Amino acid sequence: MSAAGATRAVALPPRPATGDRVAVPALLLAAAVGALAAQEPRLALAGTGGAVLIAVAVLFSVSYWLISKVEAAKWQQFIREKVSTA
Repeated sequence: MSAAGATRAVALPPRPATGDRVAVPALLLAAAVGALAAQEPRLALAGTGGAVLIAVAVLFSVSYWLISKVEAAKWQQFIREKVSTA
């Protein structure tokens, strides 16, 4: 084998798991919000309301995405049936 055709494995540095990269900032944010909410209870209620609104937006967007995938599959099946009978 020639030197031009030889390949060398390149060792990449280990990366932390995605959960580790997300968990640490989330815990820090939760601690900060908890400390702030302990001093001002109205902020805790506002935070809960904000979390609920975000959850509603995520659920609506995921349900819309799922329904659009189902509709696309139905259309593709309809077109395949019409093309095969033509």
